[in-house]
Amino acid sequence: ARIFAGCLALAVGWELNAEGAWGRVQGFKWREFAGADAMIAYPLSLHRALLRREGADSGSSGWANGRPARRKGEEDEEEVDWVELESLAGKDNHNRAYTKLELQQHLHMVARSVCD
Repeated sequence: ARIFAGCLALAVGWELNAEGAWGRVQGFKWREFAGADAMIAYPLSLHRALLRREGADSGSSGWANGRPARRKGEEDEEEVDWVELESLAGKDNHNRAYTKLELQQHLHMVARSVCD
């Protein structure tokens, strides 16, 4: 099913080079991802690609020392943050409602993007 979905995305022109576009996005930006996403396998995710590019890929899904990892950019770069969505057993982790904590984290990122 995943291969079919990938072929269909290419056929309709939906394929996006998100990693290549990331650096051209101006202002505050963040990424949210689910390590157990059924549609976007973690090894193929934007989050993993950016960790590899930043040299911070430990092979895990983004947590360091028991807390969400963060990277402060160089002087000419913006701070980049991410929110790892909880992997809920028995749920579609690609398209689901936020947990209360995830909603709080998401709204914090929204507020930062509006205030920056």
